[in-house]
Amino acid sequence: MSREEYDDRTVEIQEPAINEIKKPRSCAKRACGSGCGCAALMIVLLAGGMWLFAPPKPEKVTALPDEFPASFPLYKPESITGITHTSAERKKRGPEAAAIIPKIVLTPVFVWLKRADTDTRTSTWRAIREAISTPITTYTNTTAVTWEGLGAEPEFIDEWYYNELSKQGLAVTRIAVSSTSRALRFTDTDVNGAVSIDDHTPSVGTDSVTIRVEYP
Repeated sequence: MSREEYDDRTVEIQEPAINEIKKPRSCAKRACGSGCGCAALMIVLLAGGMWLFAPPKPEKVTALPDEFPASFPLYKPESITGITHTSAERKKRGPEAAAIIPKIVLTPVFVWLKRADTDTRTSTWRAIREAISTPITTYTNTTAVTWEGLGAEPEFIDEWYYNELSKQGLAVTRIAVSSTSRALRFTDTDVNGAVSIDDHTPSVGTDSVTIRVEYP
């Protein structure tokens, strides 16, 4: 090929398409956005799961809850140094949330097996609503009351609670007796719990007393 022929040839330089340049950036942007969205969703789900299924922690309160049995005997209520409370509503939050899906899945099967209603659709929806609203078990309120630095001796407080709880019709049992601690357990149809008496110092009086009561 002569030099003249080579010089007469047209050389065309292809420039990269703008869309091709933007495409990788757009894909990266979508991937980043999708990743951030997934991370945010996971955080929300994790926080919701912790809120639902975390074990209930007793809440410090300044007075006995309104639901606390009015006739329940408490030694020197004016000397109470601490009260914690866990409500029945808080206790059932996790178990009832976990039971919703099994209830929705299994209830139609039970309804179909029972065939209790000719209108299957109406019966199924009614049964699902009732199943969701019905707790899987009975939940109780729990209140713990504490005294510290009481002047009475452990033996006296032990005897006082044994007698007073028995007067209320509760079945009382001594489950521990030692030189440093004592414990009582009491039960009834609706109310049950325990009394713990600790005295680890040789000084006069009782170091601490805690009574834990579970009730509707």
